[in-house]
Amino acid sequence: MTTGQDDTARSHDHGAAFGIACIQVLERMRPVNLVAHAPDGTWDFICGEDDDEHEDVDKLHSLCAGCGFEAFVDGLEIDDLPVGWTAERPDAGARWVVRPMTQQELQEYEED
Repeated sequence: MTTGQDDTARSHDHGAAFGIACIQVLERMRPVNLVAHAPDGTWDFICGEDDDEHEDVDKLHSLCAGCGFEAFVDGLEIDDLPVGWTAERPDAGARWVVRPMTQQELQEYEED
């Protein structure tokens, strides 16, 4: 993991990875506090708040995963999370806790 972010030094293939972000993150109302690398290879950039917005597909938006990391995630690199892993933090600026997804989390992705 990195300790900081230098956007000028980062580059990526815009078509290499697909991500989803909640509207609160895209509109910068809340920071990303949950990053997940789903079993199907997609990425989630979520504020981590438990509200109805995350259940509403119209409130989730697609984006390039590399762009999601560049725009919304500090202190974590795309290579830090293999498929089936997640990173969480209690609030912006806190240290990321990286771990494999639980069996329940993996099953929730299969149900969607």
